[in-house]
Amino acid sequence: MRGVTDDPLMSHIGAASELYRAGEVDGARAAFAELWRGAVAEDDAFHRCVVAHFAADAEPDVEQELAWDRRALEAADEVTDERAREFHASLDVAGFYPSLHLSLADDLRRVGDDAAARHHLARAQEVLGVLGDDPYGQTVRGVAERLAALYEGERVVTAARVIAAPAATIFELIADPARSRRGTATTTSPTPRAGSASAASATSSPRG
Repeated sequence: MRGVTDDPLMSHIGAASELYRAGEVDGARAAFAELWRGAVAEDDAFHRCVVAHFAADAEPDVEQELAWDRRALEAADEVTDERAREFHASLDVAGFYPSLHLSLADDLRRVGDDAAARHHLARAQEVLGVLGDDPYGQTVRGVAERLAALYEGERVVTAARVIAAPAATIFELIADPARSRRGTATTTSPTPRAGSASAASATSSPRG
């Protein structure tokens, strides 16, 4: 079975995410742009989805972040469970969607498109049931609750990022070879960009 150690692109995603976490934003953005070109060239939707998900974390501009999150969701629609499990047996594409929709909801809220933000929040809420009662599932549900709470008042706050720091998610497993080998899926941050797929080890942001 294919694992993190024999999937160079996934390992490079983890390295690019580490650059971002270390504050080397420009270096991370350049690395993700190069990885995206590689994923597009090989025509692998799984790789495109993961690259885009993590690339969004490294974008200081919300419009660019939104563009990456849209690419991630579009790519996810082309990924099969079989392809995802070539990388890690625990991956299920359905588990990608709660986080992917929440990431888009947060981006759209921050650009002031409340209608679209509510749409993606509702889509995320509809599929939260696919997540387990584990740290990853709890993280993503917490993000959904925080986003929903922003729409309960009379005025929606648009500036702050709810899905702020890179956190462990399905995709984080994808980026962390050591965690992948241990077969555990713990989350290191309560924020999403949680979303992405939480079980294999590659660097996930949950943004989650």
